[in-house]
Amino acid sequence: MRIVVVGLGAAGLAAVEEARKTAPAARITAISNEPHPAYYRPQLSHRLVTGADPQSLLIRKPEWYAQNRVELRLGTAVIRLLVDEKRVELAGGESAAYDACVLAMGSSSFLPPVRGRELRGVFTLRNITDALGVRETLSSATKPVIIGGGPLGLEAAWAIASAGKGVTVLERGDRLLKRQIDEEGSRFLHDLLGRAGISVVYGADTGEITGAGRVEGVSLKDSRVIEADFVLFSAGVRPNTAVAKAAGLQVQGGVVVDDRMRTSAGSVYAAGDVAEWDGRVAGVMPVAVAQGKVAGANAAGGDITYVEPELSVVINILGFSIASVGEVGGGDFALGDPPAKDEYLKVFFKGETPVGAVSIGEARRVSALRQIVARGAGVTGARQLNSASEMLRIWSSSK
Repeated sequence: MRIVVVGLGAAGLAAVEEARKTAPAARITAISNEPHPAYYRPQLSHRLVTGADPQSLLIRKPEWYAQNRVELRLGTAVIRLLVDEKRVELAGGESAAYDACVLAMGSSSFLPPVRGRELRGVFTLRNITDALGVRETLSSATKPVIIGGGPLGLEAAWAIASAGKGVTVLERGDRLLKRQIDEEGSRFLHDLLGRAGISVVYGADTGEITGAGRVEGVSLKDSRVIEADFVLFSAGVRPNTAVAKAAGLQVQGGVVVDDRMRTSAGSVYAAGDVAEWDGRVAGVMPVAVAQGKVAGANAAGGDITYVEPELSVVINILGFSIASVGEVGGGDFALGDPPAKDEYLKVFFKGETPVGAVSIGEARRVSALRQIVARGAGVTGARQLNSASEMLRIWSSSK
């Protein structure tokens, strides 16, 4: 049996691993347009100013692929998927035939169509090559600016600030992480960032990147001008669907898949950032891994159904974690802790059932919060408790 996996990020590697477990004798080929095998993409921003060797980011060492009889074709782009012929064509003129194919091409950074985005010193950060360019330019930058105050933008800002550089984050909205944390938590985070040398400009809708050959500033649509000699766009990602669309597969926001990660072409599966399941493209690593496992197993002859993992967002900045679990900001009432310098904790309830939580500070309590929300583990008399920490202690002692 011939299995071809297109893309070797988190979803692609999970598909390869699960296909090998399911079909020990299968011939597996993994094709990636990057020169490196699968690596921890979320760590790019943490490592961009540290001088880390790209090899230290690899999820599996190169010898693992040889030991597991996985043929690697790196630095090779798939330009065409021929569904009727069960074959993919590569940029160099070669092709690879398959009995089953897994599309795990991931996504690309979105670069808004603003004037000046082609200037030297303007970057996106999606792969190791991007990170190396960012690191080289940052070494001499004195006015770095991040466009986008989402999780990836804030992680990049912290990486820059940790190198002793002041950095400005441009956020289009009126507060930080509006989809992940509550309003009070956003204010708390804003103050933490300020103490770390990270300033945030709100209502910042980028109009133009200015400069003569090289970036010198960011002009906002409301006429404000932010000086800059380095600009990093962190404005979200877009699924890499061009090959699937040209092949006639059903594509909406991403490549549409069913509960077994099958696309509209029966022998082709999709997983990760490129896939749309239940009307959504999740775009987070736990989902990519879970979908990759299902796609790989089923491509190899298995029959397993995808179950979405409990979703939470954990950002590692400022020396600790910012975690968002479940439904944040809604419910009947919220139980929080008294404000502290570096700690923020709030749990949201429907009745006496916890449905969401925000934690800024200790990473150790995030696992407990996930369990509490996933199980809907109620605490009798929650409304009468003094703090969310007290609720955590009661829940832990009752286990």
